[in-house]
Amino acid sequence: MELGKIIAEIRKNNNLTQDDLANKYFITRQTISNWENGKSYPDLETLVKISNDFNISLDELLKGDKNMIKDITKKQKNYNIIRSFIIALYIFGILCLLYFAIPYILHNINIFDITGAFSSNDWLGFGYVLIILIIPLLIINLLAYIFVDLKNKKMKLLFFIPTVICLLCVAHYFLFIVDWNEEKSAKPIAVFECHVNKNTYKYKYYSGEGWSTADHDNDIPSAEIDTTSEETFFQSVNEYYKSIGGSCS
Repeated sequence: MELGKIIAEIRKNNNLTQDDLANKYFITRQTISNWENGKSYPDLETLVKISNDFNISLDELLKGDKNMIKDITKKQKNYNIIRSFIIALYIFGILCLLYFAIPYILHNINIFDITGAFSSNDWLGFGYVLIILIIPLLIINLLAYIFVDLKNKKMKLLFFIPTVICLLCVAHYFLFIVDWNEEKSAKPIAVFECHVNKNTYKYKYYSGEGWSTADHDNDIPSAEIDTTSEETFFQSVNEYYKSIGGSCS
C-alpha cells in the first residue's frame, strides 16, 4: 500500500480530520492532503514521529512505496551535497578571516605580499575588509551550525568562533578609529599644496607614537600614497601629481 493511503487510513482509524493531523505536526491541511494524494511526502523526521505516535513501524509505512524510497534517497543525496558545499564555504570563510585578520592584528606584517589596494601595507585596510567580511562570515557560520551534524550539540557552538574573532577585530577597529580621530585633532607636522588643471588641493600630514596619517582635499589611490614618514608621503603625492601634469609645493 502506498504511503499516502496508509497515512489516510491512520488518520481515519483515529478519528482525526486533516486539520487535526496538520495541527499535530505544525503543518498545513493542504500538506496533509498532498501526502494522502501522493503529491508529496513527509520528511524522515515526521515519518519517525508518525511511527511513534501511532505505533506503526517505519518498515510498514514505507513498504511497497518505491516512489517514497526514491524521494528519501534523493533528498538525502541533495542534503549531502548542500552539507559538503556549506563545509567548503566554512573553510573558505576561515581562510578569508586568517588572510585579513593576521596582518591586521600584527600591523603592517603583509604575510601574503598583497598588491593593489594593500600594496602600501596599510593595516587599517585589512580592518576595513574585516568589517565587510563579518556579515557573510556570520551567515556561513550559521549555515554550518544548521547543516553540519555533531553528536554534542554544545560543540556546534564552535562553528561561531570565526565570527567571534572577526567581531573582536572589528570592535578593535572602531575603537582605534575613535582614538585616531581624536589624535588627528592635533596640529599637523607638515602642510603643503598641490596644483593640477588650475585646481589647488591642500595636504596635511600627521604623525604620533606608532601611527601616521594624512588629510587631503583630493582623493588619491591608496596604492600611490606612502605615509611611512613625512618625506615619503610628500614624495609619493608629488610623484602622483607629476604623473597627471601637476606639481606640489
